[in-house]
Amino acid sequence: MFSATFDPRIENLTYALLTNPLRIQIGSSHNADIKQNIIVVPTKDKFDWLAKFFKTKHERVLVFCNARVACDELARKLNDKGTTAMSMHGELTQEERGDILDAFRSGVVSVLVATDIASRGLDVPELNYVVNYDIAKDVESHVHRIGRTGRAGLKGEAFTIVGMDETCAAPIVVRALESSNQTVPVDLLHVAMKNPNFQATRKNVLQTSGFNFIRASSEAKKPVEGLSPMMRGFVKPKNEDTILKPERKSFTVIPAKNPQPLPEVKPKFEIIQPKKIEIVQPINPQVVPDAQAPNPAPYMQTNAPPMAGYQQNLIYQQYRDYLSRKESEK
Repeated sequence: MFSATFDPRIENLTYALLTNPLRIQIGSSHNADIKQNIIVVPTKDKFDWLAKFFKTKHERVLVFCNARVACDELARKLNDKGTTAMSMHGELTQEERGDILDAFRSGVVSVLVATDIASRGLDVPELNYVVNYDIAKDVESHVHRIGRTGRAGLKGEAFTIVGMDETCAAPIVVRALESSNQTVPVDLLHVAMKNPNFQATRKNVLQTSGFNFIRASSEAKKPVEGLSPMMRGFVKPKNEDTILKPERKSFTVIPAKNPQPLPEVKPKFEIIQPKKIEIVQPINPQVVPDAQAPNPAPYMQTNAPPMAGYQQNLIYQQYRDYLSRKESEK
């Protein structure tokens, strides 16, 4: 099997179905030609930092967002600031995406704002900068994003903008830096330590590193419900062997002395038998001698020929209508 990526779920399935499979990997997930820069700012100031960044960088830049709507909105705001930008996401057709990539490769557009659809299989020559405006959903996506630069032996830089209140996503950036053997900035680690689940896995490590664990502990927030296990910090890195588990309390049930039987409770309702319904036969209407009047008399006799009920009701209705018309004419 040949693949540019190897999802962990597919990897687990492969090892479950095959016997001692051999995996050949060319290269590694760590690219020494890519310099990663972590920018920790207040979340509301992320766009201001990006706008200042484009005032000093006039080369082609690939910016990643997590949502399609966010891509369109960010591209619009950049164009309002004087930076030529276009957005690319999954809602566009293949032809539209091809035209946007051609414009980006040729230099007509200097900034491409895209979702993770551009993180795999995209090769743009001389792409020196990649910006993660939104933090990737997992470490693998982060690696593929920044891998769009620093290709074919060239140098590249990747910038990840981390908001100070993005405590659920900051641990992903920490693990991505650790997997590539790069230094984790203290301000990034401080944001990540506000995540209680990530904090539990790093307590023993940080006590010996000089990090202000007591301060981070006091500012830790409660875990956010409704997020994926990766976003909540439940995924355990390979180099972390300890994790804090909740304490379970045991309870002992003591039987009561001389238990009294419960009184028998009788239901307070009675069964009502349905009453018999008597079917009253209609009274035979009086037959009026008239040539136009329908004559139901043959069908009211006991020895009348069999007929369907709806036919008999139709004759009765016609006869009653006739009587009504005669009554109205008087």
